[in-house]
Amino acid sequence: MAAQNGYSENIKDITPKVIENKSTDVAKLEAIHDWIVFRTEYDVEKYLAHDLTAPKNIETVKNRLAVCTGYAELMNEMCYWAGIKCVTINGYAKNEHTDLGDKFYLDTHCWNAVLLNNQWYFVDATWDAGYIAYTKHKFLSKKIKFKPRFISSPNKNYFKKSASDFSKDHLPLNPEWQLNAKKISIKKFEKDSSFYLNANQFTNNAEALSPEYETYLSNYANENKWEQMVDDGKEGFVFNKRNFVSRGLMNQAKMNLLISELKPAKELTIADTFQLNVISKYAANAMDSFAMMKPLITEMKNELIKNNQLKTKIVSSDNGNLLATNKKIFSAANRTKKKMKLQRKTNKMLMKTNDKNVDHFLSELKFYQTKYSKTAKSEDTLGIEEKIKSLKDSVKILTEDYLSMVKSFNDEYENDLTKLEQYDDLTRKGVADLKQAYELRLNLIDDLDYPIQTLKAKFTKRQTNADGLLVDENVFLTDTMFKMFKQIQSTHLKVVNHQKKILKLVKKMRRYKEESTSQIQIYLDAMSGMETFVYRHKDFIRKFSSKCKLLNKQFNKRNATNQLEAKHLLKEIELEKMLAKARGKMISKEISSYNKFCKTSSSTCLKQIKNNNRLKTKLSK
Repeated sequence: MAAQNGYSENIKDITPKVIENKSTDVAKLEAIHDWIVFRTEYDVEKYLAHDLTAPKNIETVKNRLAVCTGYAELMNEMCYWAGIKCVTINGYAKNEHTDLGDKFYLDTHCWNAVLLNNQWYFVDATWDAGYIAYTKHKFLSKKIKFKPRFISSPNKNYFKKSASDFSKDHLPLNPEWQLNAKKISIKKFEKDSSFYLNANQFTNNAEALSPEYETYLSNYANENKWEQMVDDGKEGFVFNKRNFVSRGLMNQAKMNLLISELKPAKELTIADTFQLNVISKYAANAMDSFAMMKPLITEMKNELIKNNQLKTKIVSSDNGNLLATNKKIFSAANRTKKKMKLQRKTNKMLMKTNDKNVDHFLSELKFYQTKYSKTAKSEDTLGIEEKIKSLKDSVKILTEDYLSMVKSFNDEYENDLTKLEQYDDLTRKGVADLKQAYELRLNLIDDLDYPIQTLKAKFTKRQTNADGLLVDENVFLTDTMFKMFKQIQSTHLKVVNHQKKILKLVKKMRRYKEESTSQIQIYLDAMSGMETFVYRHKDFIRKFSSKCKLLNKQFNKRNATNQLEAKHLLKEIELEKMLAKARGKMISKEISSYNKFCKTSSSTCLKQIKNNNRLKTKLSK
């Protein structure tokens, strides 16, 4: 049973039950929104066929299935019965398929504008109902394929929003419904990154509307469906010259308005011939518009496919670079582990040598104190004290250098260890980001759609910074540490050799017949310095071995994380290729649907022209 404006009495009966006990318009609107969002699923198959025609609202209620037009029209009618002024807005929307800079050829989405407390707001029940996600399907060939399906996720992200809130991803076909004196151009909308960064850059657009503007919106809301289509087509084509479909639909709407005014065929008068001529003219104009849209649709298809291929290429290239870098770091880490293993063997040998030196010095001291050799002439020991003094000065300088190098080595070690820990943290965070990117891509959210700030850019930046922690000017950080350690060992050997020379010279001095206390003291000092130095180095070597173990532990963690990262990168490349293939098929389906729509609309207009000619012939008789 039909009511005024073509609305259904059935929806009229349902609406009061939905808004029961709601006193304000906002509460009523919220109740209607929630009722539609929770009960209605998005019709994915109809969307893939690009069939945006809305069924009767009562059918939407019964089937609980609709595309955006079904959601918007049902919202429109229920608001009408609830006493809320509401209109359906057709326009352009950015979704998971839209890349930054993509051109908009057709308006493929619709939502609602509602008047609450003399202020217009937007509501998009379609996007509040849920989202489309790809799900994996394995067939007999065990080849993974992806099929889009609707995920119900009721929310209020697009409920009662201002024009500035909607402007980041919604742009009306009719620019007057931007609800702003300063309009956003279609080119600016295409290049704006607000949707991808989730940060609206048009927040300053909410301005007070002039009385003339308010009057236009009010008049538009009072128009019937065909009159609104005429306004949308007229303003929409001026706004976006690529959208010839809007101009074609405008002519169709004008044609339908005139047809609605015609008398039945039996009552036609000769005067109606003039009106039939105008209808035929509008029908012919609509046909021309749809015909002009076909090459643009082909252009859109080629552009989308090209972008799709480019995205896959970028993903493979970037991930390939990351994999190559990971392989390089992995190889360098393994080389370092081998160096550390070899160094530990060298350290053990050095510690054994130091132990032997200490034992030898102790036995020498005992021999010096208990046994005397033959008496030597005093001239045999001339200049020995000067040599000993010179060697002692050299030992003092070398020891200071040695201690300074040990300190520098320890500082470098602490610095390298901190860098390795930071690197491991960064890599683990990178793997977590990779998992997030994988899930986003699995849900058809492509992180390459916004080059200004992408997860991929973060990966590349993180990887570059992390490489700097391990590699500095193509030198692995531990190579510097080993070089310092070799210098310390070299200095150590010089000090030991100088100490040994001092001991030999003291042995010559003790050949005096009369042993002096100063000679014994010189020998004892040399022995003490030698023993202290050797033991100090022995302690340092022992600590270095333990430090090697800690570094190895860090490298093992690094290698494990590196392998995990490489695994996710390869997985991501494979996923991107499969999604690109799936998206390509969807693009082909959408474009064929566009062509079918243009062809069907053109044939409808052609049929109308034939009917007009038939009626005019009838009138002439």
